[in-house]
Amino acid sequence: LVTTDEYEVGGGISLSSQLAKGGGYALKLPVIDVSEVGAGGGSIVRVDAGGGLKVGPESAGAEPGPACYDKGGNQATVTDASVVLGYLNGEALAGGSVPIRGDLARAAVARVAEAIGADVLETAYGIFRLANASMMRAVKSVSTYRGRDPRAFALFAFGGNGGIHAAALAAELGMQTIIVPPAAGVFSAVGLLCADRESVRSAAFLRPVDSEALKAVAHRCQELEQLARAELGEASAGVVRWRADVRYEGQGFELPIDIDPAAALSAEEMRRRFGAAYARTYGHDLGAHAIEFVALRVTVTLRSEGLGGGLRLTGNRPGPVEGASRRAYFGPRYGSIDTPVVDRGALSSAPRRGPLIIEEYEGTTVVPPDTHVMLDEGGSLRLTLPAEPHHGP
Repeated sequence: LVTTDEYEVGGGISLSSQLAKGGGYALKLPVIDVSEVGAGGGSIVRVDAGGGLKVGPESAGAEPGPACYDKGGNQATVTDASVVLGYLNGEALAGGSVPIRGDLARAAVARVAEAIGADVLETAYGIFRLANASMMRAVKSVSTYRGRDPRAFALFAFGGNGGIHAAALAAELGMQTIIVPPAAGVFSAVGLLCADRESVRSAAFLRPVDSEALKAVAHRCQELEQLARAELGEASAGVVRWRADVRYEGQGFELPIDIDPAAALSAEEMRRRFGAAYARTYGHDLGAHAIEFVALRVTVTLRSEGLGGGLRLTGNRPGPVEGASRRAYFGPRYGSIDTPVVDRGALSSAPRRGPLIIEEYEGTTVVPPDTHVMLDEGGSLRLTLPAEPHHGP
């Protein structure tokens, strides 16, 4: 688990990055290092003064919600666009428990289309792509902005609409693999059931990095560890992590450097580790320039047993009618296609080629043409994009 104490909230994107800021409010609190964007299903679509489409960060929320919920909302949202495109069921969601008015979704998007002088279907697809562009900022903030090539990773998609946007987002980033876990729509709730217990203790420690300071670091971290263990009620169990916030003297920003509690650490090794982290973040380092400690942080984690070794969905939940299909629009390249609609259980370890819509109680996954999907041994959907995915419409 990666954490940070430099985070921004309330802007177009909430993130922690030394190189990119979201224009929000800065927090100086330990938080889980994730990036978030205001581009969920309820994000409201508007036309700005220049006639351009904007998506979010304002949201219709659950009340009144998207226009298609028929709860009083009349502004087009990302969810309404997905209904118009045929990605979402135009009659009901969540196994029929959430009625959907496809006609209201189309009317809301039509008003936006009229304002910009475009076709309704093209406007819906433009909304979809704009939402993807916002989501892409979040992916880049934890990959390219930190020197990581997203093409070397798999995209993990969760949330009710995560599977709708995942394939298009991965294609834009050059990624080839997408994983959609079981119960993806309630994955955050599942995470709470499996969460580890953790205590974090920190202390200011402003001293130059030298041999004397390193002796004091070990002593102070041991004290912090005892405090963390006392909070958890565990004298010996748990995974321990020591970290030091280090910076070049004269600078105002520091980087976290791990310290091995069981090994002696020299000033030269600390300098090497910090120099490597600095170069990885900023593309260069300052060589022999003096460095200093700023703060120490100790984390003690008690691992959770989770759900007993794996997540399996049980019970009978309404799924798509066998042989069901609907028209789905995949951009100017493919146009509208009669697309089969299936349940996750209809898939197997044998790859199946799109187009395909996988409709479940908790969410929907869109498999575009030329993309393959299979069910892996853990029950997750695994989508594989072409080696040279098509970029753009």
